[in-house]
Amino acid sequence: MTTQDAENKSRRFARLPKEATIGVSELTYPLSPQSKDLGRSKDISPVGICFRSATMFAPNTTLTLSIHLPGWHIHKKNLSFKLDDSSVGKPLTVLAKVVWSKPSDDGNEYECGVVFIDIHDDDYQSLQKFLGI
Repeated sequence: MTTQDAENKSRRFARLPKEATIGVSELTYPLSPQSKDLGRSKDISPVGICFRSATMFAPNTTLTLSIHLPGWHIHKKNLSFKLDDSSVGKPLTVLAKVVWSKPSDDGNEYECGVVFIDIHDDDYQSLQKFLGI
C-alpha cells in the first residue's frame, strides 16, 4: 500500500484529481483590500482541497478560497430556491484552514492542503454531486 493509499483510507472522502483555478486570500482582521493570489488545484474532496500557489501559507492560517470548477453549480438546481442565472459560472467560495504547506517538488511553488471550515450547505451538497460522491 502506498502512502497515498493509506492517506485515502484514513480520510472520510478520497481526494479526486480535478483541475481548477483558485483565488486565495488570507483572512485577516481588519479586512484588507489585498489582491488574491492565484492557485491551481491538485485534488479536491467535499471537505478540502490541495492546491499550488506562489505563496506559502502557514498551518492554521484561515483562507478565503474562490474555486473555479466549471460546471459545479449545475448540481445546485434541485437544491437551492435562490439559484438564478446570475449564479451560473460563479466560483465555489469557502473558508478554509491550512493543514499543511510545503515547497513543491520542482521548487517553483508551494503546495498547500486545506480543510473547509465554512461552506454553505447547498454548495457542499452540489460539490458532492459534482464529484460523484
